[in-house]
Amino acid sequence: MKRWTKACLETAALTLALTACAPLARTAVPGHSEDASDAPANGTRTGMTANVTQASIPAVIPGWRYIDLTPVFGGDAQIVGLQPRESVLTVTASYDTSSAGDIVYQSAPLDLRTWKFSSQGVPAEQPAKYTGPWTLRFGPVNRHKPVQITLVHDGKPAFSLPSSIPGYASLINPAGEDPGSYDNRILGQTGPWLWLAMKGPENPPIPELLWGYRVWDRIVAVNVQTQQVCVFPIPKSTSPVSTWDVTPAFAERNGIVYVGTGSWLGLLPANPTATSKVDVIQAEPASIRQQDETAMLNALQERVTSAADGLALMWNHFVMQGNTKTILDSWIFDPVWLVHGTLPQDIIWALDFPLQEDSAAYQKRAKLVADLEALLHNPLPSAWVALSEPAKLRSYFHATPPTPLPGYTIRQGYYVKIDS
Repeated sequence: MKRWTKACLETAALTLALTACAPLARTAVPGHSEDASDAPANGTRTGMTANVTQASIPAVIPGWRYIDLTPVFGGDAQIVGLQPRESVLTVTASYDTSSAGDIVYQSAPLDLRTWKFSSQGVPAEQPAKYTGPWTLRFGPVNRHKPVQITLVHDGKPAFSLPSSIPGYASLINPAGEDPGSYDNRILGQTGPWLWLAMKGPENPPIPELLWGYRVWDRIVAVNVQTQQVCVFPIPKSTSPVSTWDVTPAFAERNGIVYVGTGSWLGLLPANPTATSKVDVIQAEPASIRQQDETAMLNALQERVTSAADGLALMWNHFVMQGNTKTILDSWIFDPVWLVHGTLPQDIIWALDFPLQEDSAAYQKRAKLVADLEALLHNPLPSAWVALSEPAKLRSYFHATPPTPLPGYTIRQGYYVKIDS
């Protein structure tokens, strides 16, 4: 448990400072002169127009703000696009409309003076992503260990990120074409600064979780002229909405970089220095954190109960009684888990949820996670896949339940549910 608890607590701090902004050995970068101050961001120039006066632009302080998207976009929305204009930031959010993964996009104006939406969302197009000359090339994958990340300009390798900026590659089953692209993406460019979104942590919260546990935890600015690197940690979120396969939003205006992921909106200096500092200016409300905490514990309890009930049903009815029409609909028998090693999203959410170690919620989750790991190691599902027939399974286990189950006792070779 300590492996992932420490990471949760460190990144959940309300004050998040610039953790690395150090120059590396300088090398020539193909296609770039010493003066690249007018380089496009996200493949499109986003500089201030000539007819906009400074008086019409509110003072913008760099920092992270939690933006409540629910009243405008719905409870499962997340930021996917940003477009700053004078005192308004147009926010595009996406949300799923079905279990099939149908995505809907809506936009709404956020007033940069009040940090409130001034109207409801309206239909929008999917925002464009970075299409500039820079790409990322990844070294070989070695389980959960960091991979080498090389910045490539117009197809030619330029330089690699230092080992102090670890990047990862998720071992998805079945594997994709480029595992590193799941965990590292280019967002845009401002002058000589190339902006990346990177995921962490290195290791999963439990060994049984092979992939899907990493979250966007850093925005990394790389100066392609000097190879200076600046890291801006992304605050932790308690939201159940998964940002795993959604690239953070990016825009730039008047020396400020706007980044959005989940419900977090980051305002970062477009030309960062070693003294740049980015704090959480507007934290996630305590009421939302408490609501999410309760929902998380309930969801984890439900998953543990569902798995235990499913295993008990299989043993009692399928194995011991030979009822081949037994319906096994628990997630613990799902091929997505048995074959691909993919756990339900709400389990991943629960494992990554930021909690204080001295809290009752932390202790309750620890107990549920211990039960979960025991269920994941139960030999019954894998034996069922291999043997399939009740008689063979009964003989293999000598008509004796293979392991205890949370919420059950064993009597005369059967699982019996304990009255709550």
